[in-house]
Amino acid sequence: MAKGRCDCGMYGELFGVSCLGCVQKAVETPHQERLRRARTQDVNERTAQLQSRYRSHGSFARTPHHMTASERRGLPRTAFALREQRDPPMIPLRSEQPGSAKDYIVAASGRLKMMKNLGHLKPGEWHEGARHIAEAARRAGLKSHLLER
Repeated sequence: MAKGRCDCGMYGELFGVSCLGCVQKAVETPHQERLRRARTQDVNERTAQLQSRYRSHGSFARTPHHMTASERRGLPRTAFALREQRDPPMIPLRSEQPGSAKDYIVAASGRLKMMKNLGHLKPGEWHEGARHIAEAARRAGLKSHLLER
């Protein structure tokens, strides 16, 4: 290895007649080329590509199953899984719109499991939430696996 100037104009250690950057470009695999292009891709283009691939929060907010804060506040306490120990109550089991209960119950069971795994539940909240979700699931014709432990 000798010091000198490469054909690209870079001055430094030479490997043969090329610098390390030129050697890496020469042996770059197609996968590395894609990664390099992705790193240097225009930010707006990359954002648009990701938004087309994944459902962004903005598009979810326009779906009919999105509940606004005023709708959530308008629900009675009996429409929530965690209603006795929390103020305000958490994890809605239905919305004001008819026919949305099944989706909310499935989401509520997943949310309750997540909160348990992360340690975000106070003592007794798991049983309270699981009991309310199981009751709501029974009324909606679903089977709840939360209390089968």
